[in-house]
Amino acid sequence: VAPTTSSPTMAYDFFRLLEFEDFQRNMESLVFLSYTASGTVYPSKMYTLSGMINSLKDMALIGISYDDPRDGSQKFFKFYLGYEEKNLAYGQANLAAFLANAMVESIAKDTCDELNSDDMAGRFAVSNSCGQNGRSYQDEFCIIAEEAKMSCPVDVNMETTAVSNEGRGPPPFTCRPKTGDNDYAGFWDERSKTTEFSAYSNAMGRLDIEGCCWWGRGVLSTRGTCNIGKLNYYLGKSAYERRGESRFPGIDFCSDPAAICTEALTSEELRWITGMFEWTERIQSYSRDGWTYLNQLKDFVDDGMKDDSFISTVNSIVTRGCHGSTCSSIQTTNDETRKNNFKAIIRIFRIFSNSPTKQPVNTSHTGVDSSPFPSATLKSSDNQPFQNGAFLSQTAQTNPPAQRGSPADIIPLKDNSSVTLSICYLQIILKMGIISLLFEL
Repeated sequence: VAPTTSSPTMAYDFFRLLEFEDFQRNMESLVFLSYTASGTVYPSKMYTLSGMINSLKDMALIGISYDDPRDGSQKFFKFYLGYEEKNLAYGQANLAAFLANAMVESIAKDTCDELNSDDMAGRFAVSNSCGQNGRSYQDEFCIIAEEAKMSCPVDVNMETTAVSNEGRGPPPFTCRPKTGDNDYAGFWDERSKTTEFSAYSNAMGRLDIEGCCWWGRGVLSTRGTCNIGKLNYYLGKSAYERRGESRFPGIDFCSDPAAICTEALTSEELRWITGMFEWTERIQSYSRDGWTYLNQLKDFVDDGMKDDSFISTVNSIVTRGCHGSTCSSIQTTNDETRKNNFKAIIRIFRIFSNSPTKQPVNTSHTGVDSSPFPSATLKSSDNQPFQNGAFLSQTAQTNPPAQRGSPADIIPLKDNSSVTLSICYLQIILKMGIISLLFEL
């Protein structure tokens, strides 16, 4: 069935706000900042506002075409901007939720590869490359029947090393085959700043790093054999071999997951597109046990964006794969920081949506595809974590990781603030949140 036509004016209106100079200046001073391990702030090198806008145009206006595995019809993964309802606030809230999580996952640390952050008394297991915060990335395969074929196979002979960690403590993640029964990955000691190759496990009991090449990469830190497999199935070499077209036809994300970052050394687009695709495929399409992301997003906006329940639940889906309080033994990481990021971005949108006093910068909107965002969702009756992305092994469910420290207290933003709230105040709030995140690392 041919897609219906949506209004190109609607798309232009959304991006017009993003092109106001004052809006861009404030977004750059709040969202696109990175911090060294000591807390020194600098503009992110890996992630820029212009790179985000260009990739968003690509993912929202053109999207990723695919053949629906359920019925073979052509559909599109598109980043939701409120097309169907002609409601800019819906799109702004969706973008704010995405950026709030991206800031924690990658932007604040200015890295493409996931960093080693899960420690016990200053000891960081080298085998954290196999999974952090109670996860086992290589066991997170796709469990929905029609998606099982999308998972990447685990190659125990694969060897790769993360390309960046910006001098942050533990060495970059790596994976390689074992050379023997006593080949222990060991741990990095924060006090001595050295690695000791002893029988020291991560929270899931892994002593080695064989087959552990599926750590997070890109702006949303896409992890696991299912989520990375979907990149290949819909965006990579697999898509090209099946359909004769692909966004990245020369990249086999399954045989070379590191390509997300190695190729991205010269391509900011790849870092953004992979994350935006995961957001559209896994978060926007989330629908389980009566909780549907797009419905909840619209209700949140329509109710005046008054509380934290929406963004807190979204943070749970991003980090745990499910929305229920008891759906997983995994803890939501850095929830307070993610929530405060979201509030600050929402308020910037509100301020400039109510008072756009500057002219937009000179940018073009070429290549616009006016087909709408698809409404299909993935549904299931159970509430297992990573249902739309990946399954957590039974070990991960029954043996939760040791409890870590809680995020440092952050001054909350008041929900009834007027649109004239000082940008300086927002900046202070957000920086305090990111600094607390750095202390946790």
